Amino acid sequence: MHDPDVEAGALDRGALGQVRHELLTPLTAVIGFSGILLDDEDDRSVVDGMRAALEEIQAGATELAADVNRLLRPDSAAARAGLEELAAQVREGCAGPARGIAASAEALLEAVPAGAEHAVADLRHVATAARRLAELAGEVPEKYAAALAAPAGASA
Repeated sequence: MHDPDVEAGALDRGALGQVRHELLTPLTAVIGFSGILLDDEDDRSVVDGMRAALEEIQAGATELAADVNRLLRPDSAAARAGLEELAAQVREGCAGPARGIAASAEALLEAVPAGAEHAVADLRHVATAARRLAELAGEVPEKYAAALAAPAGASA
């Protein structure tokens, strides 16, 4: 009997969910910490000077999260094409934008005035999470090859 979930190129749903979760975790941190900064009522002057860049960071991370969800759906074209295609699309679609988000956060760190330590800590979280996402995007083939290539339902 033909099972479309086990046909050639099909990737394990559980493993796809695990990869999606690992990629979305740092994105959620970027979105959350940039949101905290944007909502900071304690030091409006610091936030207002960074508002446009913070909004770009947050919008970029939100768009990237939508891309991750789209790419890592079991019925996505990338997932149906197999591990190599999925890994290439994750690398191409996530690593560069994540590095851009990290660079933007690091540039903002350089511009934070003295006495705004709360902004420094939050921006460091944003930059660290974005760098981690870029690393994870490059690890998809090596870290998840066996689990992703397993017949659907085989992962725990």
